[in-house]
Amino acid sequence: MFTFVVSFLFLDICVYSADCFQKSGNCLSGPGFCSGAITVNGVTCVTNNAFVGNQAVTSIHFTGNSLVSIGDNAFQQSGITTIVSDSGFSTIGSFAFQFSALTSFDFKGVTSIGNNAFHFCAGLIHATNSGNSETLKSIGNFAFNAVGLDTFPFPNTMDSVGNFAFQSSLVTHIKTPKKITNVGTMIFDGCYKLTSVDLNGLNHLAANMFSGCHQLKTLIGFEGVETIDAKALYDDTIPSIHLYPSLKTLNDDLSSFSYIFYHGETAPSQITSTLKTSLKIYVKDTYSGNMFGRVNALKAKCDSSHFINTAVTVDTIVNGADCKSCPNGKSSKDGVTDVCDQEGGSAPIDPPTPTCKVSNCQTCVTGSTTQCQTCKNPNKLSVDKMQCLTNCPTGQATNGNNCVACAVQNCGTCNANSLTTCNTCKTGFKLSSNKTSCNTNCPAGEIANNNNLCVKCSVTNCLNCEIATATTQCSKCTGNNKLSPDKTKCTSSCQEGQYESTANVCSKCSVTNCATCPSNICSKCTGTNKLSADKSQCGTKCPNGQKTGTNNVCVSCSVSGCDVCDTDVAKCDKCASNQVIQSDKKKCLNKCPNGEYPNGTNKVCTKCSIPNCNVCLTNNVCTQCVAPFTLNDQKQCVAPQSTCGDGKLGTPPNCQMCGVENCKTCLNKETCEVCINNLFVGNTKKTCVSKCENGEYPNNKICIKCSENKCNSCGNNDVCTSCEAPYTIDKNSHKCIAPECGAGTFGVYPNCQKCTVNNCEKCSNSYTCDVCSGQMILQSDSKKCLETCPDGTYLKNKTCQMCSTPDCLTCGTGDVCNKCRDNFELNSQTKKCTSQTGECSEGTFGTPGNCQKCTIDNCKSCKDGETCDKCHDNFYLELDKKKCSSVCPEYFFNFEGKCDKCVEKCKVCGNRNSCEQCESGFEIFSIDGCTDKCKNGFYKNGSTCEKCKEHYVTPCFDTECMTCTIDNKANKLYNLAALLLMLLVLI
Repeated sequence: MFTFVVSFLFLDICVYSADCFQKSGNCLSGPGFCSGAITVNGVTCVTNNAFVGNQAVTSIHFTGNSLVSIGDNAFQQSGITTIVSDSGFSTIGSFAFQFSALTSFDFKGVTSIGNNAFHFCAGLIHATNSGNSETLKSIGNFAFNAVGLDTFPFPNTMDSVGNFAFQSSLVTHIKTPKKITNVGTMIFDGCYKLTSVDLNGLNHLAANMFSGCHQLKTLIGFEGVETIDAKALYDDTIPSIHLYPSLKTLNDDLSSFSYIFYHGETAPSQITSTLKTSLKIYVKDTYSGNMFGRVNALKAKCDSSHFINTAVTVDTIVNGADCKSCPNGKSSKDGVTDVCDQEGGSAPIDPPTPTCKVSNCQTCVTGSTTQCQTCKNPNKLSVDKMQCLTNCPTGQATNGNNCVACAVQNCGTCNANSLTTCNTCKTGFKLSSNKTSCNTNCPAGEIANNNNLCVKCSVTNCLNCEIATATTQCSKCTGNNKLSPDKTKCTSSCQEGQYESTANVCSKCSVTNCATCPSNICSKCTGTNKLSADKSQCGTKCPNGQKTGTNNVCVSCSVSGCDVCDTDVAKCDKCASNQVIQSDKKKCLNKCPNGEYPNGTNKVCTKCSIPNCNVCLTNNVCTQCVAPFTLNDQKQCVAPQSTCGDGKLGTPPNCQMCGVENCKTCLNKETCEVCINNLFVGNTKKTCVSKCENGEYPNNKICIKCSENKCNSCGNNDVCTSCEAPYTIDKNSHKCIAPECGAGTFGVYPNCQKCTVNNCEKCSNSYTCDVCSGQMILQSDSKKCLETCPDGTYLKNKTCQMCSTPDCLTCGTGDVCNKCRDNFELNSQTKKCTSQTGECSEGTFGTPGNCQKCTIDNCKSCKDGETCDKCHDNFYLELDKKKCSSVCPEYFFNFEGKCDKCVEKCKVCGNRNSCEQCESGFEIFSIDGCTDKCKNGFYKNGSTCEKCKEHYVTPCFDTECMTCTIDNKANKLYNLAALLLMLLVLI
């Protein structure tokens, strides 16, 4: 019996058979739970990735009459060592055995071998073609790269061999196909053990085909070679080769050889390589011409009974005296050789028949040293033909002198005349009752006895029995049958009081008296029992807080804390103990609201009949009135007085004294709004003062801070009239002006910084001096104060001016050059300096002999007189490239000759950590930058500060102000009071 599993992820159908392996249709698709050696019958393919990374299966024997194809990556990085197919293989996919443990492979029937198919199979040392088939047409790139093979059974005709096909492999001798349509590069590159090659008439030697084969001693079979590509024979150690008339194109420089024996009448039609002049190229006496490429051809006058004595030095002709006689009974083909009967140093074309290496083997398979055809008596030939054994191993039967594999997977013993019937299974496996399968578990509906023989279960519709000694218990039912909780029945559905807890397994409902419980959640009770609203119990009546609904299912009262809701689930008839019912019966409360009392045995809250009563014991007994009403002697609630009076806050009878001395009206205990007599409300509203402080002005009897920063006094209209020292008033703008920084400093007071230029009296920034102190002279770039002007400058107005003539060393007061710099010559007529090196100097442009000074001051490099490409150090280039300035624009400061940005909202700064002036509407918050709050008289609008509306005083948020003029007082004070009250509530 088979179990079919549909995989929606891969959209194919995988069949787990009674065997241990996994199949998909006619293909082997996975190892399943197999291990060791397995036998697979009747498959035609192994799917992609089937055994990738699997280390459990080490050997596979495919039986049947079909060729088997191996998919891509099928055995990649697997532990497979042997894989045999009775009928052979058809195709081998890319990376099929890459990095596997494979040791041998029979290529019978194979038509194509994919890229990297046996890449890095270092243990692959045996390759055979037992059928001597001519089916193989193509070998992919890197197919046998770095394998352990000593040779490969090429058929005579192939379509293609890919790049690097046998690169770095351990082949020792090769006989290539006669013709390959597409020859890849570097096929045998780096095969350091390769000693002999028979090209067998191969037509094309591709690039680097045998490069780096340092042990190569024999290289023959050039009779059909038409093309030799560059470096095809590079870095080989063989001294000579024979070339034939078939050669048309020679791209290799043959630098590895000392002698070339050429048997054609004319040179190849195309020789692109440059042959070394020391190369000796021997040709026939009838050769047309004297050159072979660019090398002198040495014409040999030897006949077929002689060979060339290569030790003799000749220029153009090998005379008869330089020919040596062949040994008795031997001859040369045409005398163009250095040995008779064989080409120079070559071995026979076919290597000697190898010795059979299988112990006790009578005869080996043709062309193989590791596979036996017949064993010596009484030994038995193993299934893989690689051993001769005394006895056949477990899983095989003896058939004459051969071992044959039991057809039943994991079978320990079977009879040769009935391979499909197993007698006993291997250890750890159980024999099915029909003796046709061995599995780790018995087939469906069977259980193993003490002899590991499977017997039928006694429970009807049981798939797996649970224990061998009591077969009346089942662990899994067949199909969709359900297993009862006591494991004694397999039925089509679970019985009353049961539910399907897992697939096809029934469990008892956990709720007592429950009839139906899908997923162990009760949905119906037995008989007249009532199902609780949370479905956790079945009882004779509903629990507290629930009423009986349809189908004996209880419904919860929707009122929280309700015990009884017989008439309506949304209205409570009786609350839980110690609780009362709200007057509309929609809530259960801990106590009745103010002005109500609990009435009756069910404690329904009822309104007191006494007006303005806050707490009443019964309908007509009041104990507390609603504020500000008070309880009189008649237990009635009467109205209070209207206000508390000056200097107090609150409402009667809860009046409190203002906490601010001499305050007439206070918003709260700490905040005064109006003072008594002629006193003013202080700026903080926490004091009453006789006059406002410096920097403040009275507005509606309230002291307001002057909006101008550093202002000492301002009128009632907030116009500054005097400033704090040392600031002075600007009588036009009424702004407080900071004093200038002193000599040797720069910046804006109070953030004055010292000039870094020595002896500087006045500077624009840290690096740029404007006026030097005493008799010192200012350098033209404003970077130094000097005692005398340096070379290339002249004194004018106490400043060293640059000589206008490029590369001038000294010039007079009229800016006429007197002497040029080194490597420049002064023209006595034009007074210009001409370069003696052929280049214009720094700060100039043009061509030698016509160098002109860059017209832009402090420009270090320019292409013309209009723009600058690069300024001198400590100057920056403006965007239009027409000015080099040492003073940075607003919102930037000079940092090591470059302009860096000030902090946000800062207009003037000396460095990133020191703001000297903020943009309009913002104030310096600290030396670190400008505050994000607006100064007095302004409000925040997005990222800018805008002036408050008319009559609004400061500070304000948006267009609402904390303090207002008389015209707006009532409304704005209300806003302020509401804001402060809200803050007090939050506190």
